[in-house]
Amino acid sequence: MTDNNSSPTQLPQLYSLRAIGIATFFGSLLAGGYLISENYRALGMKQLGYIALAISLLAFCLSTIAVASFIDPVITQEGEMQGIDLTLPLLINMAQVLSLLFITHVVQGSMLASFAEMQGQFHSTWRAVGMGLVAYIVLATVAYITSVSYTHLRAHETR
Repeated sequence: MTDNNSSPTQLPQLYSLRAIGIATFFGSLLAGGYLISENYRALGMKQLGYIALAISLLAFCLSTIAVASFIDPVITQEGEMQGIDLTLPLLINMAQVLSLLFITHVVQGSMLASFAEMQGQFHSTWRAVGMGLVAYIVLATVAYITSVSYTHLRAHETR
């Protein structure tokens, strides 16, 4: 990407800052971190791509533990669904989006600006939305299975 004479057809497609933010909103730090990683890999910086993915996975795990410590169980021991206040998770999600956008701007902002100046093509924002939603569905499924399994195990312990 250091050659200023590159034509847009020679450049790989990257994810824009907006696309990374949208994917993070819908699919958590994992989806946003994945897109950051993809940008690095598309530019041949595979090592940075793996580092970005590992950091986003670690940040996701830590934030999940933090959120889980503030939220009461959604399913009772009898298997009934309780209501849940979504204020804190939504605030934490917004903080994650803003934090990841700031970090992305710091680590990839000048690279993305240069890419845009060179008339490089960004992936569709809809693609990022889809990736974020797929990540959300996967994470929601894992959370549900974990919650049901945990409740089931606790029910067997009390017998």
